[in-house]
Formats: sequence, C-alpha cells, structure tokens
Amino acid sequence: MSAVATFNVRAKLVLLALIAAVFAIMPSAVLAQDADIDWADAGVASFGAWPTGTVVTGSDGTTAQVDFSVTNDGDGTFVPAFGGDFLAFFAGNVGASTSPLLMSFNNQAFDPDDRIVVTITLNRAVSNLNFSINDIDNGDFSDAVEVYYDDDLTGAFSNAATNTAFWTAGPSVARTNNATVNGWTGIAPSDQFTTNGDLTSRL
Repeated sequence: MSAVATFNVRAKLVLLALIAAVFAIMPSAVLAQDADIDWADAGVASFGAWPTGTVVTGSDGTTAQVDFSVTNDGDGTFVPAFGGDFLAFFAGNVGASTSPLLMSFNNQAFDPDDRIVVTITLNRAVSNLNFSINDIDNGDFSDAVEVYYDDDLTGAFSNAATNTAFWTAGPSVARTNNATVNGWTGIAPSDQFTTNGDLTSRL
C-alpha cells in the first residue's frame, strides 16, 4: 500500500497526492490581490525530506507553516516511499502542479489506521484559498485522501468533501463516504503528467 495527501489532509492508502497552494488574499484594503505560496522557496532539494515546521513566505508576505505527523499502529512496515521521509519536496510536475510537496508511504499491510496528517497554517486570514492534490488514482495502489479545514482557528475541523462547491475532481477521482474513507478515492489510472487524478479545492 502507498499513500499521499495534504492541507489538514489525512492520507489513507494513497500513492502520490501532492499539493500546491495558491491564495487570493483579502488584506485590509478594499481591493483584493492574488498571491502564491511556492514550496520551492523553502530551499529543500528535490526529493529532499521536508522538515516539519518549515515556514514558506508567499509573494505578498503571507506565511505558510507546514507540519506533519505520522500514525502507525504497528501492523507490518510503514515507511516513506520517496524522498527519505513521509513528506518531501519535488522540483517537477505532477498533474497540474509545479514544485509540489510529495507525501508518500509504503504500507506492508492494508491498514487504514496508518496515516500521515499534514497541517498547513497560514499566518493570517485569506479568502478563495486554492490548492490541489494530484495523482489520486487506482493503479498499482488504491489511493484515498481526506481534507479537513479549520476556518476560524477554534480547532473544530470540517470535512471539505461534504461541500461540493469546494472541490472539483478529475475523472480518475470519485467522492467516497464509507467506513474507511470520507473523502475521495482513485477509481482509474492517472499518469503523473495528466490531470485525471487531480482534486482541486477552493475554500
């Protein structure tokens, strides 16, 4: 089994879900401006381990702190698949994303309790937050992701999948709500360079 995901995302049984964040920031001024967070600005080598707690500054000064944790309940091996750690930087393209974060694992046993949780914390409120998770598919592995967000910093997270206005899925991705996954799963193959396995969100 392999897994991948992001943005307050629980990864379950995923191969290569990656994330890029693009922000439409609403500062105190009347006019909005567009801004980007580019993970390449962290200076991590391609396929290099992404240190938890890394902060990246966006084009308008907004910062994004990326933290991750790993849960393994002990059934078989649970190891990173790429980049030497469960979260890495990739200086290439996957789906529609350039220079994404790569979250991955190889799991010896089918065990949905094993997971990686990545939390991205912005230093200020934004609106129209856009990001994508890429290469969610069903090929050699069956991929699945869940995305949760906390829009008021109360610690109460909401599942983004429950609001269809927040997301668009490629043809290799299907909305899933069962005992194992309340998010999305891969239902067909998707090549690294196609957008069939892309899940785009706008919160």
